[in-house]
Amino acid sequence: MGLHVTDVTTYENVLCGEDDDELLKLLEEGKIHAVTFTSSSTVNNLFKVLKNMGVDEPARLLKSAAIACIGPLTAKTAEEAGLEVSILAEEATVDSLVQALCQWNEDNPRRMMS
Repeated sequence: MGLHVTDVTTYENVLCGEDDDELLKLLEEGKIHAVTFTSSSTVNNLFKVLKNMGVDEPARLLKSAAIACIGPLTAKTAEEAGLEVSILAEEATVDSLVQALCQWNEDNPRRMMS
């Protein structure tokens, strides 16, 4: 048809933080109050990183944190990974996710103080 197509990578997932002892310590001590996921790949990648750090059961390690997801597809992936989603954005946008987190914080003021 006379078209010339150029394939451009605009989004790439990269694993990082595989030697973050501080992250493990905070999770083990229950000092991370909320974990946010903006896509299914962020769920999968966090689990990969935690497993690479020697965590056998990442879902168990995240049990004390509220799980926040940007949308229903991400929430489904989180639930399939064994997480209990307690915060779900009304719209699949970062702004909506932030609003949902703010509302959660207002509804749970004692949790954030611990």
